[in-house]
Amino acid sequence: MDRLAQLLPPGLLVVADSALGHLKNLCEADRAGLRFVVPLRADTGFGQRFLAEVGPDGLHPIRYLCRREAHPPAHRRTRYRGALRDYHVTDPKTGQPRSFRVAYIWSSEEATSVAQARDRALAKAETALTKVSNGLGGRYYTTRKQVDAKVARILANPRLQPLLAVTTGTSRGKPTLTWQRDHDAITAAARLDGIYALATNLPGRLSATGILRTYKDQHLVEQAHRANKGTLKVRPIFLHNDDRIAALISIVGLALLLYGLIETDLRHALGDDQQLPGLLPEGRAARPTGRNILAAFQGLGATHTPTGSSWTDSPPPNAPSSTCSTSTHPGPPRTRSSPTQVRKMRLVLVLVVICVVITALLTKMPAGQLAFDGAAEVRLPRGPFGRWGGPLR
Repeated sequence: MDRLAQLLPPGLLVVADSALGHLKNLCEADRAGLRFVVPLRADTGFGQRFLAEVGPDGLHPIRYLCRREAHPPAHRRTRYRGALRDYHVTDPKTGQPRSFRVAYIWSSEEATSVAQARDRALAKAETALTKVSNGLGGRYYTTRKQVDAKVARILANPRLQPLLAVTTGTSRGKPTLTWQRDHDAITAAARLDGIYALATNLPGRLSATGILRTYKDQHLVEQAHRANKGTLKVRPIFLHNDDRIAALISIVGLALLLYGLIETDLRHALGDDQQLPGLLPEGRAARPTGRNILAAFQGLGATHTPTGSSWTDSPPPNAPSSTCSTSTHPGPPRTRSSPTQVRKMRLVLVLVVICVVITALLTKMPAGQLAFDGAAEVRLPRGPFGRWGGPLR
């Protein structure tokens, strides 16, 4: 991360998952001057702060719509509410006070999921307790100590234990077991259903909506370099030297990076929600991805001879033949008036230039492996990739 901060212009922003959400980690990042948007972990106690400082009635509606919910009707979409508050903590290492800001977010989808998970956990625990109750005095539960040990395993989840009141005892030399749901504790736990906290140390004027939008863009970066976060599957290679194997994997990593840059650059040129026609079968429009952009160039070729140039535009697999034409005889360059074809040729020139630059860099760099590890998102400040530069892929 320090190396990235040195290479990139000012304005590095990290959007990470809750693994970074410990107060100690946030204070370390703040001392290092790193800007972040990170969800707090439950053990930081943000739930009690939310109930004390904001409460469910202190949240206001947030207008946010993710792409996967663009088509369902309004009543089936996820609803969001939020509030922004200051969050003062004490640095565990230095003892100095530090100030962050936290966006408390309520999600209807998250609230439903948490409530259903709690009901399933209660039902599962009650089923297990019923099984123990039916076996009291038998082979496995002859003493109260055995029953207590089994109950402790059933209620091992610290979130489940306060919700069930379990009592064990002994009657006439036989262990007893009774239980019931603690409805007051369940009601109190339900007040935090769907609530999570996004901590940030970004300066300036902020809003809960802006912080939520920034956090929700994390999956775009993870999707772009998900291949480098896991096992990189490559075809069988007939290389025996470790340096050559590492160099080949480095080239594959650069190809994946280029794959993401193509998608990012074209999406920035088109706009946020603009689609490109002809990317899907039957000429349907879609948002460009690295896969369908390169598929659009499949079959496109050029042959240059002393007497002229010829262009070959063979149809891709499963495409109707009427959509493409082929010309193999030498002659003057074909004039393409279609804006889509003009964009294709521009992308070809960009790809050629990038390949030349990568080739020049590979001749000077040592063999190594290019990889991004962890679930952190890296963004650039305002620059050639648009607002905040878009994620670094």
